[in-house]
Amino acid sequence: IGYFTANAPIVVLLWFVFFLFRSVRMMRGLMFVHTAKHRQVSEPVGYWKNRVELLCKKLQLKQAVKLLESGYVKMPMVIGHLKPVILIPAGLLAGLPPEQVEAVLLHELAHIRRHDYFVNFLQTIAETVFFFNPGLLWISALLRDERENCCDDIAIAQTKNKREFIEALISFKEHSLYGTNYAVAFPGKKNQLLQRVSRILNNKNKTVTSGEKVFLI
Repeated sequence: IGYFTANAPIVVLLWFVFFLFRSVRMMRGLMFVHTAKHRQVSEPVGYWKNRVELLCKKLQLKQAVKLLESGYVKMPMVIGHLKPVILIPAGLLAGLPPEQVEAVLLHELAHIRRHDYFVNFLQTIAETVFFFNPGLLWISALLRDERENCCDDIAIAQTKNKREFIEALISFKEHSLYGTNYAVAFPGKKNQLLQRVSRILNNKNKTVTSGEKVFLI
C-alpha cells in the first residue's frame, strides 16, 4: 500500500494509458455495430418477416424485432436493445434449409429476450475500466460462454431438434471462413464451436473446477 501511495502518479498514468487503448478498441466496436446496422442492408422477403413475428410470439417476446439481410456482416448478430435488429448475411436465408435458419433466428431472439446486448455492453465497460483485474476478466469470459449456452438451450427447446441446430452451427461457421471473423459471430470463436457442439450432444454443462474456485477466491 505504501509503495502504490508513494508512486500513485505513475500508477494512475499507466492505468490511463491502457484505459485509453481499451477505450479506443471499444469505440471501434461501437462504430462497427453502427455501420453494420446501416450499410448494405435490405429487408428479406415477406415470408421471413412473418416467421420472425411468429417466433417472437413463441418465445413470448413483446419487443418488435426487425430482420435485415446484410452484405456487410459474415455472421448473424443482434444489434440494439430498445429497438433490436437481427442481421443475417445476404444469401443465407435462401441458401440454407428453413429449419436451420429458424434455429439460428431462435438463438438470436433468445439473446433479445435475455437482454444480452445490454448486458454485454455493461461487461465491455467493466472490462475497459478494470482491465487489470484477472478475476473480473475471467468471470466475464465465463458469462459470455454461458450466455451462448443458454441461448442454444432455448433454441433447441423450441425446435426439439439438436441435429438441425448443430448443422446450422457448422454451416454458419463454414460461411465465416470465407470472410472476416467478427467478435459477435453466431458460432463463436476458436474452439468455442467444438465446445458448444460437445455440450449439446452430451447434455453436459461445464462446471467450475476446484482450481478455478481457488483462483476466483
